[in-house]
Amino acid sequence: MNPEDLGVIGDLSSWTTREPMALTALLIASILLVRVVALLAVRGRTDVLSDRQRWWITFIRNASNALIVVSIVGVWANEISEFALSITAIAVALAIALKELILCFSGATWRGVSGAFGVGDWIEIAGHSGEVIDESAFVTVLQEVDRSDFRYTGRTITLPNSLLLSQPVVNHNFRKRFLHHEFSMHTEPARDALDIRDQVLTALTEVSREFADVGRRYTATIEKHAGVRLPVVDPEVRIETTELAKMVYRCSLFCPRERAVEIEQIAYRALLEAGGVRPIGK
Repeated sequence: MNPEDLGVIGDLSSWTTREPMALTALLIASILLVRVVALLAVRGRTDVLSDRQRWWITFIRNASNALIVVSIVGVWANEISEFALSITAIAVALAIALKELILCFSGATWRGVSGAFGVGDWIEIAGHSGEVIDESAFVTVLQEVDRSDFRYTGRTITLPNSLLLSQPVVNHNFRKRFLHHEFSMHTEPARDALDIRDQVLTALTEVSREFADVGRRYTATIEKHAGVRLPVVDPEVRIETTELAKMVYRCSLFCPRERAVEIEQIAYRALLEAGGVRPIGK
C-alpha cells in the first residue's frame, strides 16, 4: 500500500503549508543535528586537529549555515513574495499620494542648487510677477507687482515649488530700481508728426535729466556683472503706423521703476500740447 493511499503525503503537504514556523524549526534542527554528527565524526578522538580536519570543520559549518538560509527562504518563499509585493504597493501608493510634495521639495532643491533667485529678487513665473518675500521647502511667496504700472498691488502669491520644474523663471531683479520702459501712444494721422515727435522727445529728455547719471552708472554696473550690452539709456521716440492707418509714437527710455507711470503721463501731456490728438476726419 502506498502512502498516498493513506493520505500521508497529502496531510504532510497540507501541514507544511499551514505550519511554516514548525517546518522551519524542524529543518533547522535537522541540519544542526547533522552538523553536530558530522563535526564529531571529523574531530574523532584527537586533541590536536590537523589542517585537513580544520578545513573540513570550516566547510561543514559554512555549508550548514548556507543550507539553513536556503531552507528558510524555500519555506517562506510565498510569504516573502507577498511581503515584497505589499512593500512595493505601499511605496507606489505613497509616491502617488505624496507626488506633489515630492515635486515641491525637488523644486526647492533645484532652486537652492541653481541659485536662480532668492529672497528680495523680483521674478516672473507662470504669468505671476512679484518680489520674493519668503521661500520654504514647498512654496515660494511673492509680493505681487503689477506688470502694467510696476507697482505693488498689496496681494501676496503663494506658488508651489513644483512650478520651478515645469515653468521658466525670469529674474527681473535688476528692474527693481531701473527698467527699460517702452510704451506707445496712438493718434490720428498728422502732417506735423515729426514736430510732435520732437516735442515728446524733448519732454522725455527733460525729465530724464533728473536720473540720467544714476541710470548710466546703474547700467554700467549691470553690464559688468552680467557681461552683456544693455540698450541705450537715452530717450527715444519712433513714428510708426498701424494696419488701420493710425499714427503710433513708440517711446522708450531707461527710468526708475516707480516713475514709469509718471513719465508716461508726461509724454501724453506733451503729445496733447503739441496737437497730436486731432478730431477724426479733420
